[in-house]
Amino acid sequence: MSLRPRGAKMAKIERMLRRRKGVTAKEMREALGWPAVSIPQRAGQLGIKLRKEIRYFAITPTTQKGR
Repeated sequence: MSLRPRGAKMAKIERMLRRRKGVTAKEMREALGWPAVSIPQRAGQLGIKLRKEIRYFAITPTTQKGR
């Protein structure tokens, strides 16, 4: 059981998606320690639309707090 706050991983996912260089699925899996991750699904949970090249990039403005 993790001692981190429940939203810590989602906050990390949002930061990675909003980076200027975006994020690859491999980078996200390694950063989160997960065997697999659905980046589009996680972005949707955060209200973020994606642009995918080789990396994923957030293309929506910062989400409002409490969302």
